[in-house]
Amino acid sequence: MMDSMTGAARVAQVRAMLDMLDPSDSSAQCIDRLQTLARLKARIAALEVEEIADLEHHRHEEEAARGVPKSRRGHGFAAEIGLARGQSPARGSKHLQAAQCLVQDMPKTLNALALGQLDEERAQAVVKEVSWLTPEHRTTVDALMAGQFEGLGPRKLAGKVRAHAERLDQHGALERN
Repeated sequence: MMDSMTGAARVAQVRAMLDMLDPSDSSAQCIDRLQTLARLKARIAALEVEEIADLEHHRHEEEAARGVPKSRRGHGFAAEIGLARGQSPARGSKHLQAAQCLVQDMPKTLNALALGQLDEERAQAVVKEVSWLTPEHRTTVDALMAGQFEGLGPRKLAGKVRAHAERLDQHGALERN
């Protein structure tokens, strides 16, 4: 049973699952493993995004087949996502919005997350900065940001995304929703 395991036993089990059976021999090896684990967490976050989008699609299809009115489909879905992730309904809503945005409008940002060039926190920052844009304009910002994620913290990345959106807005290409 997982609950009776010690923290060290859980770490050993995860290490074995990740094929990292031997302890690190040096600080350099520890750094390499930390980088590998960070990329793996980002990849898992991208898989979660895609899973949330798939789940939403299936849920809407199932509810349509049951005759649920379109205006009621997906009701409570964000709370379910929060529960599935062991988080609050508000966090579930945030993850649902991010998944919708990334899957539908920002494939390059989602790809950067899947490649480990971007972590979940920074992906959330990107989504937050483009939330007021139309889907087409989010896709434009996504293209402008492609390849510019690494080496930036959440604030600097958000600022760069915001600057792209505002620059496009100043040229009359964008309107706020």
